Amino acid sequence: MENEFPYIALGLILLAAFYYDVRTSTIPNRLTVGGALLGLLYHSMQGGFPGDLFFAAQGMLVGFGILFFMHLLRAVGAGDVKLFAAIGAFTGTDFVLPAIFYSMVFAVAAGIVMLLVKGNVVAWFFNHMANIFKYLVFRDKPRKERQVDFKGFVFPFMYGVLPGVIFTYYMFYLAY
Repeated sequence: MENEFPYIALGLILLAAFYYDVRTSTIPNRLTVGGALLGLLYHSMQGGFPGDLFFAAQGMLVGFGILFFMHLLRAVGAGDVKLFAAIGAFTGTDFVLPAIFYSMVFAVAAGIVMLLVKGNVVAWFFNHMANIFKYLVFRDKPRKERQVDFKGFVFPFMYGVLPGVIFTYYMFYLAY
């Protein structure tokens, strides 16, 4: 890889975004919009128009577009949409697409772990299995089960984004 600047700048932006998202559930526009503009500016200075600027603009629009659709489904916040626009502006379409995919994979894994730990899913499961066993063996009526409330279960998408982007970088540049 010939120039590390886009990835170093993006790494700093992602660390700051992670910090803000975990602490305040928001990602400041100065990071997201500023990052997207910095990515566009960097690539326009590297190769001008239409070459590298088109590369950055295309990546920015792809990252923004896919996450905007997810935002409409209420899966991610607006800060995440703008953050992926910045990721795309720095890295282009070929990087931002797998970064989105891996971020979703890591977010699902984080969500499952959080549900298991915080959502009492394990206790609910064993309670449910005990009720089934008692009914099958003793014909006891099932006790009222402990309910697991999934409504309102939210966590920062950055729990998936940071490892997803790091994993994408690893797969693109370090694994081969």
